[in-house]
Amino acid sequence: MPRSFGRATRLTFPTAPAAPAWPPAPNAYGISFVTNFLGAGEYPNADPAILMGQPYARVVVLQVVLKIGMDLVAHERERIKLRPTAPAV
Repeated sequence: MPRSFGRATRLTFPTAPAAPAWPPAPNAYGISFVTNFLGAGEYPNADPAILMGQPYARVVVLQVVLKIGMDLVAHERERIKLRPTAPAV
């Protein structure tokens, strides 16, 4: 039986576990780290301050996208609550 956020949304999520979807990602990052950073010799030229700051641009984009998405969901919920219902016949 699918789960949902409530009556106001139409989003439903399957109850099947998502475990088979995530193991390839750490493996790909690990392979990339070994082949590119260590194997190709990128580490001597890497500045730790620049490496530490690189994820913050992605974090800012993620936060902006989440905020916009939350606003859109809230707006849609208000539209559903204020939608006129058909008169009973």
